[in-house]
Amino acid sequence: MRDKRGLRAVSSEGNIEWIFTAKSKISSWNTNIDLDGNVYDVDNSNTLCCIYVKGELVWELNDTRIYPSAETSFSPDVKYLYLNGNKTSIICVSILTHEIVREFSEFSSHGAPLVDTQGNVYVTGGYMYDIGL
Repeated sequence: MRDKRGLRAVSSEGNIEWIFTAKSKISSWNTNIDLDGNVYDVDNSNTLCCIYVKGELVWELNDTRIYPSAETSFSPDVKYLYLNGNKTSIICVSILTHEIVREFSEFSSHGAPLVDTQGNVYVTGGYMYDIGL
């Protein structure tokens, strides 16, 4: 049986470069990569993982406010990561401090929150929010 907790890096030649095994299933609906090549994903245990380009865990944030397998989007300056929260919220995580810095509890999105070049956040239904970070 295939282990669904693993995230694999595959070279352009088709060779497996590394495998990262999460604590819980990784859905990877919207796995994201920062400017340094670190990979970000949320597993089914409400944990946001930052994985180094060699497959090593850099840091993780486990919080019940994070939606399992949440979808992610970066701010234009790549200092913040926006993701789906549990219930009806969008969460903003600081990449520098590895903590939730803002929660928009009255908004939800069925897909990844979208962030434009000015830092405005868009969610399903056509809403736009100037978050001012």
